[in-house]
Amino acid sequence: GCATDWHFQHLAKFAVGGFGTVMTEALMIDPRGRNTYGDLGIWSDDHIVPLRRIAGFLKANGAVPAAQLHHAGPKASRQRPWEGLGPLGDAEAARGEAPWQPVSASDSRTVAKWNAPQRLTVEQIRGIVHAYGAAAARVAAAAFEVLDIHAAHGYLLHGFLSPVNNDRDDAYGGDLARRMRIMLEVVEAVRAHW
Repeated sequence: GCATDWHFQHLAKFAVGGFGTVMTEALMIDPRGRNTYGDLGIWSDDHIVPLRRIAGFLKANGAVPAAQLHHAGPKASRQRPWEGLGPLGDAEAARGEAPWQPVSASDSRTVAKWNAPQRLTVEQIRGIVHAYGAAAARVAAAAFEVLDIHAAHGYLLHGFLSPVNNDRDDAYGGDLARRMRIMLEVVEAVRAHW
């Protein structure tokens, strides 16, 4: 989850090359929300210092440092792209990278053969909203100047917005206003710290 010298050099070259804004890859707000074991995180204060180093270099070289908050939701617990991007299974577990339980608005798979997600409880949804706010505070502490919330491509927030994926009948499902509720709560939590 922590940025390394690889991430530093990868993003630094864009600033040196004259890019106006340089954005990190998606920063995962919760370890359970990772796509893969290789994803960068922002769920812990341990992530701030290496990200601050990157943001400082970007700014010192004329670029605006930008970050993106993300939770993979039902698409979590996958192989790295160069390993096939399929669901983690027994082979990965034997190498020390066991699958974990993905979560979503509903418990239906979004892609055949992927690990079935667990339907989030209202209490768990509140925890995720809080995690987005805490992640925004960490991104601010790392001195980034632009913050984006990823809410597309069938990941967690998009899954709540979609009437195809969201079959809930509580305060977070049904009509558009209720399907949008988590997104609006996330934006409120992020704005409170950004």
